Amino acid sequence: MTKLPVAALLLACFALVRGAAGQEPPASEWLTWGYDQERTGWNRAETTLSKDNVSRLVLTWKSELPVAPREIALSTLTSPLVVEGVATPQGRRTLLFIAGRDDSVFAIDADSGKIVWQKTFPNALTPPQTATWLCSNTQNATPVIDKRNGIIYLNTSDGKLRGLSLATGDERLTPADFVTPFAKNWSLNLIDDVIYSPTARGCEGRRFLYVPMWGPPSKSAAPFPFSHGDAPRGSIMAFQVASDGAKLSLTPAWISRDMHVPDPPVVANGVMYAIQTGENTVQNPRPGGDIRRETDAQSGAGRGNQPPALSPQAAAKLRATPVTNLVLYAFDAQTGKQLYSSEQLIPGWVHYSEPVVAAGKVFVVTWDARVYAFGVGR
Repeated sequence: MTKLPVAALLLACFALVRGAAGQEPPASEWLTWGYDQERTGWNRAETTLSKDNVSRLVLTWKSELPVAPREIALSTLTSPLVVEGVATPQGRRTLLFIAGRDDSVFAIDADSGKIVWQKTFPNALTPPQTATWLCSNTQNATPVIDKRNGIIYLNTSDGKLRGLSLATGDERLTPADFVTPFAKNWSLNLIDDVIYSPTARGCEGRRFLYVPMWGPPSKSAAPFPFSHGDAPRGSIMAFQVASDGAKLSLTPAWISRDMHVPDPPVVANGVMYAIQTGENTVQNPRPGGDIRRETDAQSGAGRGNQPPALSPQAAAKLRATPVTNLVLYAFDAQTGKQLYSSEQLIPGWVHYSEPVVAAGKVFVVTWDARVYAFGVGR
């Protein structure tokens, strides 16, 4: 079994395909949903069936596969894929490939209807929600064929991408994380070295909307089940998204600790990362700031009796003078529990940015042109 990263394996496949282009006439096959990468549904290579003979179609065989239908899962089997000239142990065959809702996959002799090989990949994970006809917690995506390298790629309900030999079903790819387990993703497509699959409906579990809030929560707002102390200066608020058909609703989930002017957060692998910017947000830089006191409002200050505005240079100086320092926080994305704080490690501040999480690190920039990288210590 080849143990290569998915990207490396697909890059090799791409090189082989390009190198061998044009050596064989097109076969009347069906290697992906919709026939081709563009999903046109137009088999340009089919010549046996025609307008002259299609009226004489007869049933040549039928076969029942060992996949039990369930009312909760509307897709029991994926659409078939067809490959000509597969070199099986029994000789060259035209094979039909079908995946089942129970994480099974079948190679069927297209001439006889007999199963040539079959595989099942049990999923030991627990679904995050009760199955419905919208989110059945089952495999749904039609696989894709890489004929040149003799591989069928499929994903199973545990979220893994798998690559199997067309001829025998043997594993040709070490299973790799591809989508969130139990996601409702659709048919795979192989384009320029990359396998794609869209997802929909939020079937992989709970969905959250994270909102950076400046200032305290409204006194009339609904309470949050999880609160992490008073947040008079600002916070990250998390709301759980629920859907009832076409209707969406938001339910308060948690509110973070106090944060001064937080920017939009990001999420990776169950962790939500957010920064306290430390920024001075005064928009009307008159002496005393842009927040009028009650006595000022009563006396007329702030209207016709306003003091003169600051010069552009003085206003810029005020705007670029931070109130506090930037702090990187990491929170449990579902509960808001604080997992990390950079505290005073970053003395600078930033205006409208975001932490970036990639390659096993978290990257942050500041106004004074510094870049900070955080990684897990040894």
